Amino acid sequence: MFSMTSLLCRFGTDQVARVCEMLEESGDVERLARFLWSLPADAHVQAELDRHESVVRARALVAYHTGNHANLLHLLASFRFTQANLLNYTSLVRPITPYSH
Repeated sequence: MFSMTSLLCRFGTDQVARVCEMLEESGDVERLARFLWSLPADAHVQAELDRHESVVRARALVAYHTGNHANLLHLLASFRFTQANLLNYTSLVRPITPYSH
């Protein structure tokens, strides 16, 4: 049986990103979360995955739905999302950040 790290080496991070996109589009956040949590915690693998906007976007979506606001804010602050995605994800933050005048 293959480990997830060996599967990533074989299939690559592009395929992981595509799976994230498909699961996000399906609206199945629970399954998306399980998929993300099944990925190896290896720092090198994580660094490679963090280059894909769809993976970071999936992590942000899961963080929002699981109430992990600190992680959501970290992801939004540390990744340069495309303009369309930035607008979508910053709208998630409005309900959890204090209102300021």
